[in-house]
Amino acid sequence: MDQAAVAPDGDGVRDMPAGAQARHRRSIVPQEQHLQARARRALAQLSPQHRAVVLEVCLRGRTAVDAAAALDIPVSVLKARLTHALRAFRECLA
Repeated sequence: MDQAAVAPDGDGVRDMPAGAQARHRRSIVPQEQHLQARARRALAQLSPQHRAVVLEVCLRGRTAVDAAAALDIPVSVLKARLTHALRAFRECLA
């Protein structure tokens, strides 16, 4: 699995042109920036396998079947990893 494919990209800002990135970042209120930073730190603390399933299912919106296919793992493994990953993510945010 390519590590670049599972690296957290936060709020999708990296895909924007540089000027749009700056405008977008200035438009986010400080509280939202704080929440985004907490979420990024929590994602960074997950194992690469857990981070990958969270990104595929929760951030990219893929179904379990599609995410499992993209990650080349069985659906049952994806669901187990997602359960553990979300539990760990919530603990990081607590």
